[in-house]
Amino acid sequence: MKNTKQISILKGHIFACTNKSEQECLQRSLFSTNKIYADKALSVKKGEVMFLYNLDSDVLYGTFKATSEGRKDIVPEAWNGKYPYQVQVEKTEELKSVKNCKKLLSKMGIKWQDSLNEKQTEFLLTYLENNIILIGKRSRHT
Repeated sequence: MKNTKQISILKGHIFACTNKSEQECLQRSLFSTNKIYADKALSVKKGEVMFLYNLDSDVLYGTFKATSEGRKDIVPEAWNGKYPYQVQVEKTEELKSVKNCKKLLSKMGIKWQDSLNEKQTEFLLTYLENNIILIGKRSRHT
């Protein structure tokens, strides 16, 4: 019997945080933005690949999966209402990170503000898998 491979387009998104907002993103499993990037948040579909990029520390975290569509005020009180355009997420595996990510994204022509195409999403997934730092572990790889 022949195996049939389901064709799917892998789409990803990078949401930004700061040192101040990172913990709330991770604790609530909620990524968010303000009205400037509302269209980006509202374009997220359930099941798409998600990454979290800390602008202050220049660290990319992943991987996550959107467990909701992007919409306004999933958790209205989060961040005191400052970032109302939100996506509920879940970790897909043990949380990994990549340091000095700005340079990596630049080399790949990736802007965190834009949605990722299939090639960009696959690149980041592979990069995280092969150049990982496991969050909360003592042994680290770079």
